[in-house]
Amino acid sequence: MSAHFRPLGLLTAIAGLVLAGPALAATIPAKLVVEDNAKMFSPDAIDKAKKLISENKGQVEREVHLETYEKLSDADQKRFDEVKGDAERRAAFWRDWTKGKASGEKGIVIAINRNPGHVSVITSDNVSKFFTREQRDEVEKRLL
Repeated sequence: MSAHFRPLGLLTAIAGLVLAGPALAATIPAKLVVEDNAKMFSPDAIDKAKKLISENKGQVEREVHLETYEKLSDADQKRFDEVKGDAERRAAFWRDWTKGKASGEKGIVIAINRNPGHVSVITSDNVSKFFTREQRDEVEKRLL
């Protein structure tokens, strides 16, 4: 994974997220919540993304949560070290790790870990109707 995230990639990815779904009678603004614990994005990039998101409206309430982490906790790192050689178990680890960061009904969660490098995108049940696995994969790809 690239050590440097491109702010334009963030903006493009998030714009794609909020534009997903039905557009008829679009009246509900989307919302971006950022917890940039690893300081991966500039304040200017975050402000631009929030503005872009709020300008888009849809039929359902949509929230995008972007959370960044510098590293895994010691316990998570130990679990990761045990599975990193097995692709299936490694994928399950990241799925579980991301779900642990996404408690509650958050809509779309983008969780980024710097070391070891990983990007995960998950959706809540109500958003997954409008945001496909292929779209989640595309966001992950753009942020790598």
